[in-house]
This record gives sequence, C-alpha cells and structure tokens, in this order.
Amino acid sequence: MIFATSNNCIYVQNKCAMTRKLLKFNLKLTNTIDTTVIYKYDGEFSRNEQDHLYYKKNNYKRFIKFYDNGKVGFFSFKNDIEKSDLDPCKSQNAYYGLDKKNRLVIKQFIVFKVNGNKLYTYNTKFKNDTIYIVDRTLEERGYYKIYIKQKIPKDWLVYKPDW
Repeated sequence: MIFATSNNCIYVQNKCAMTRKLLKFNLKLTNTIDTTVIYKYDGEFSRNEQDHLYYKKNNYKRFIKFYDNGKVGFFSFKNDIEKSDLDPCKSQNAYYGLDKKNRLVIKQFIVFKVNGNKLYTYNTKFKNDTIYIVDRTLEERGYYKIYIKQKIPKDWLVYKPDW
C-alpha cells in the first residue's frame, strides 16, 4: 500500500493507484437500484454565458457502477469498455443511499493532489433507464449530468469494491 498525504491527512492508495478515504455516512441502504448494469455518461444540462439552459452531449467514456451495501464506483476509460475495466479498484469510490429527507443521494470524497480535498453530495433521480445526477451546490442553476443504463454480460459481475 502507498500512502498519500493531503492537508495533513493520510490516505491509502490501492493497487490501481486510486486514493481511498474510507468514510461512514448516515445513509439508509436501499435495494431499489439495479446492481447488474452500468450507467454510461451521456451528457449534461448546463448554462451558457446568457444564462440559457442547454444540453451538451459528450463522448467521454465515463460509467457509474452501483454495488450492494451502498457502494458506487465512478469510472473513466480511453477506449471501449472491457470486463477488466470494471474492476472497482480503478474507480473513484463513493456511497449511495437515502438521506434524512428520504432522498436518494451519492456522497463522494475526492482527494486532489495539489489543493486538498472535497466532499461532494449529489442528488440522484432515476427515470426509466436514465439517472439524473446533480451536485447540490449547482442544483438551483439547473445543472445536472445524465447517465443511461447499459447492460453488461453476467460474467462481468465478478468484482467486489475495495472500500
């Protein structure tokens, strides 16, 4: 294990060189999320200089994978996805569940190598095969990211999160 430091804190890096900070959140587990699929990033609603809302479709290779026990991984790729790409050690770790107001949220603690770290809380809504994710600090601006459900082969479901 390799240790990384940031703001006088020590974080562990896993075998894939992803920084892990293991946290506990007061989130109630929910079993309403399909953990046998991934959700592919499609694009985002944002605002332009004139404050008009528009949809920006992206070709970024980003995916979200939900696991049992309230864990979720955020993945980024350069090419088309393969089975080994879904190894959770390659993801940014996060947690999901219901908050005190019974809203589905994702909490993600990110360590930045240069200027510290930040805890993100994302409000999350499912509609059919689509997830709408918004950082709570940007919600009033109408800014959110869209992920579309994508089936994966059953033999790709062999990995367990390392956090």
